[in-house]
Amino acid sequence: MKLRLEIQGLRALAVTIVILFHAGFEWAIGGYVGVDVFFVISGFLITYSLMEKEENRSLGKFYIRRLRRLFPAMLVTVLVTAIASYIIKDPAGFALDAKSAIYAILSISNIGFWLESGYWDTSSEFKPLLHTWSLGVEEQFYLVWPALMIVLIKGGKKLVLGSMLLLTLGGLAVSHFYSLQYPSAVFYLTPFRAYQFAIGGTFAAILVVLGRTHLVKNGLLGDLLIIIGAAAIIAPTLIFTGEPSYLGAMASIPCFGALLIIIAGPGKFIGKLFTNPVSVALGKWSYSLYLVHWPIMALYHYQVVRDFTLIEQLVMIAATLISGIILFYLIEERFRRPVATESNSPLSGAAFGFASAGFALVLTFVTANAWAVGGFAKPAFLASASSEIDFEKASRFEKFADIKPECANDPAKCLKPHPRKTNILVIGDSFAIYGLNSIAEVFPRAHLNYFGMAGCAMLYGADQEYYDFAGEARGKRCLDFADELYAKTDELSKMDAIVIYLGWSSKKFGLLPQTVEYFKSVSDAKIIVMGPGVEWTEDLPLIIRSQNLTPRNPVVPDEFIDKRQIELAVEMEEWAKTQDVIWADTMGFYCDGEVCKAFTSDGAPMSSDHAHPYLHTAKQIGQYMKDNGLAAALD
Repeated sequence: MKLRLEIQGLRALAVTIVILFHAGFEWAIGGYVGVDVFFVISGFLITYSLMEKEENRSLGKFYIRRLRRLFPAMLVTVLVTAIASYIIKDPAGFALDAKSAIYAILSISNIGFWLESGYWDTSSEFKPLLHTWSLGVEEQFYLVWPALMIVLIKGGKKLVLGSMLLLTLGGLAVSHFYSLQYPSAVFYLTPFRAYQFAIGGTFAAILVVLGRTHLVKNGLLGDLLIIIGAAAIIAPTLIFTGEPSYLGAMASIPCFGALLIIIAGPGKFIGKLFTNPVSVALGKWSYSLYLVHWPIMALYHYQVVRDFTLIEQLVMIAATLISGIILFYLIEERFRRPVATESNSPLSGAAFGFASAGFALVLTFVTANAWAVGGFAKPAFLASASSEIDFEKASRFEKFADIKPECANDPAKCLKPHPRKTNILVIGDSFAIYGLNSIAEVFPRAHLNYFGMAGCAMLYGADQEYYDFAGEARGKRCLDFADELYAKTDELSKMDAIVIYLGWSSKKFGLLPQTVEYFKSVSDAKIIVMGPGVEWTEDLPLIIRSQNLTPRNPVVPDEFIDKRQIELAVEMEEWAKTQDVIWADTMGFYCDGEVCKAFTSDGAPMSSDHAHPYLHTAKQIGQYMKDNGLAAALD
């Protein structure tokens, strides 16, 4: 197929809205749909190429072309990003980026990030290789699609067309059906994205069946289709958010918009927006621009830990443009279209494959080692005051594992009252295990029981709607786990104290009274409510670094403190005074009024992320509660 300038212009639009979104322009809140557009383009071009000419169906040649097209620029980006991460970040942060580098090199970034967390989680904005998830999807598509096409083509072109239609409709239906249950999987995993490639593939099959390169020959009709298609891409860019509902049928809107622009061809007047030299050039550079833009923004964001100013946004876009053009001409274009073509050239097919594999192997080895050892130590000239702070996470199960090692992997086994000791049960979400370590400091001779699950509040009366944020499957698991707890009335009746400790919010506080009432109805246990601790607007280690905080300069600036948690702690304490419950303050450990410190009295960081304490912090919170009279609660 002859180069279609309007497709280069479509690439330009796609990469532009992605860059604007990642640069933090609020009006481009849905700019991530640019990735969907890229998937449609890939599906169209690859399907057409494989169907058009038989010589294009050699799997070996196809994979070498893809390797030349994608890997050199990607490997250089990963290498430079890893070096920058080593210089900028602390060893633990560099170790995480090294793991991301392995994902990228192995083309499994989408799977790796899916297993870690959601795309819109707090820490995602600081992962400089997060954007390689889409490359993982593309590369997995390239791995499977050609072989599938070769099999289908043997059955005839109409079989290919029918299969593309079936994959489009079936894939869209499956993606929509699972979007609310498994939003992260639908976002990241290739099978749920297959329909987007198939949308482009369907039109490619139509063209081949008809024996044409374009479908629309009327320029004015083409312009009309371009207007509709562009609107279907730009409107979602302006209004879509990161909600799971976007992942269903709504996600097909920009895909069909891209398809309309491909169908339209060059148009007559409006089409020049996509075929002018600037748009064509941006489209030509789009892959390199996409590669470099996010590492630049994520690493700078890691340094400043705040929203970008307009000047910073413009500077980063300029840096992206300059870096992307350099990467394109020095690496991407050079390896994609080598000057030398002799079989013994270093850039010939086999030699290129071996060289790429060797470079990738060395880079994988280095980054894997960095990940395994928790990052590399820095030379003195790279160290900062905050880099001397040990941010390594201690095991939150340390105290608990000394008592019942089996409970670390199966908390449900950990509700077993002791016949002769004081029995204390700690329940809650991911905070509960820290609360357990705090309570162990207050009541060192007690028999500790634990029933908690990360992300599950364990509050009585929560229903599926309460867990909508987590998706249907996660919500059901939380509800089943909570039901298991509340059904253990015999064990609950033998408790001397029940401690409730969560990542508190107003919504969770709303279910606390009925939870307390339920426990009182089945047990004579004293109810201890551990109040909310401080929450930071970003992960505390990042705040410490960006603000150059040290044990001698520990006060966290107001803009990094979520004041709602301080207000909630006051509200909950006032409620507790009117109830037959024991209030265990934790906020006072972190903050004196609204002045909050980043470090404990022995100079260690308070929190490992935006709220969860380190193990040493949890133990000191326990000592704080003991000093404030909690130990007398069971006298």
